[in-house]
Amino acid sequence: MRYPGGLIVLLVSLLLSPAAVGETPPAAQPADPRELVMHVSNELVDALRDQREAIRQDDAIAYRLADRIVVPHIDFERIARWVLGKHWRSASEAQRAAFMDGFRQHLMRTYVSSMITYTDEILAHADEVSYPPLRDPNGSDQVTVRSRISLPRGGTAQVDYTMVKTAGNWKIADLAIDGISLALTYRKEFSAQISRNGLDALIADLKQ
Repeated sequence: MRYPGGLIVLLVSLLLSPAAVGETPPAAQPADPRELVMHVSNELVDALRDQREAIRQDDAIAYRLADRIVVPHIDFERIARWVLGKHWRSASEAQRAAFMDGFRQHLMRTYVSSMITYTDEILAHADEVSYPPLRDPNGSDQVTVRSRISLPRGGTAQVDYTMVKTAGNWKIADLAIDGISLALTYRKEFSAQISRNGLDALIADLKQ
């Protein structure tokens, strides 16, 4: 099933971007991974609602929104290692750093451009997302936070956030839309590109 782009952007907002001034102090963030996802999603929606007109005039505001609110909660290195797979092991330190930077830029561009395009739709359906309770959340350093959204024409979409605890803080390591992993999708795509043209060419493409 195809889903309206704005609704999916709302659900994947945590992984696809970084949002306006400075970072929220770690102490202010919920310790529970489900509460954290809900907190950040709500914060993003509130920021979009407050700055909707300003974003239409200046894309840079959306980028700043995408850095402050989301990026601190993403484990970019873990995602990059998983996405590159065997190519991470053979890459030099310089290539690893360049890939993480390029991949982050790519995700941010994708997210922000969608966020700008679908701001009205995101805000119109922000209250249609639910977060079922965690399954066996205690004692694990990796959990799945599930979210469901009611679609305008019936049915639901499900987005699962893979959360890992790093240095005592929960961060996002992957998400899946109706069972399709974002990291695995990128892994297959990038592996094919690396096989054809090499890792350095992929990094250059990501940064364009």
